[in-house]
Amino acid sequence: MTNEDYHSMSDSEINGLVFVKSNPKFEFAEYNEEHDELYWCDAAGQNDFTFKTPCYCNNPSDAWPIIVENKISIWSQGSNSKLWCAFWHSEEGLRHVSTNPLRAAMIVYLMMQEKPSDHN
Repeated sequence: MTNEDYHSMSDSEINGLVFVKSNPKFEFAEYNEEHDELYWCDAAGQNDFTFKTPCYCNNPSDAWPIIVENKISIWSQGSNSKLWCAFWHSEEGLRHVSTNPLRAAMIVYLMMQEKPSDHN
């Protein structure tokens, strides 16, 4: 996916992708918007269940472990700006700008998962 593809996704979609990428034993099955729940099953298609996915885009306690573990930087675009930049230092210089710093960081995390290089 491209930066623009992630930009057009909802927070719930981003949260679901982050969950799958950070928990490879699960595969996303279906999102129930009415109840804000995700139906999940494991990679073998067994042990399905429903639960609320962590809210990486809006809850610092959910996002921070991923940000720290993957060394994603976040900073304000300036004192008069409402924009935040998330960045991962690499040859590609992966970055995303958003009004929501956690969402920007989670998009950078997803972009990192597309790269074959070592992220640590």
